[in-house]
Amino acid sequence: VIPQPPNFGMIRILKQITLRGEGGPEVTILDAERQARVIYCENAGEVCLEGLTLTRGTAYGLLSGAGCFADATTRPRISNCVVIDCGSGGDGGGIACTSAVITDCVVRNCRSNGQAGGILCENSIIKNCQIIGNSARENGAFGGGIYCLNTVISGCLIRGNLAWASHGGAAGGGICARGSGSISDCWIE
Repeated sequence: VIPQPPNFGMIRILKQITLRGEGGPEVTILDAERQARVIYCENAGEVCLEGLTLTRGTAYGLLSGAGCFADATTRPRISNCVVIDCGSGGDGGGIACTSAVITDCVVRNCRSNGQAGGILCENSIIKNCQIIGNSARENGAFGGGIYCLNTVISGCLIRGNLAWASHGGAAGGGICARGSGSISDCWIE
């Protein structure tokens, strides 16, 4: 259990764990102060993040996942979280992961200089989330809200996201989905 507010800096997770916000995302705020990613998971197995706000994360250079980054050996379960105002020089401004289950979350006002301003994921499930006001710009700007491969997306509100490149070639302001996933019961505008 993470004590109430605010907590600063990057949390590095190297083993299976559950991080649960004591008072929910409204009061359990993890703020990286634009110094690093908020949460970084490596070789961690199953990691559960519940009831947290992840804010002001930064992934410098071409790094991905400024709010939450999980490598391919980590299986994140993210629920009832808010990821807000995070930015990466690479892909996945808010969240970058594989084999994730993301439910009942808000990803808002995140940005990347590549793919996926909000969420970059593969072989994942995104359910009952709000993906609002995110942007992917320049270097392969695909999926302003979500860029995914083989991912199931259902019951989500995806609003006001942008994919933009000055040289052209941007696609999927709300979602850029590839592979064998599906999108159902979503509101996209």
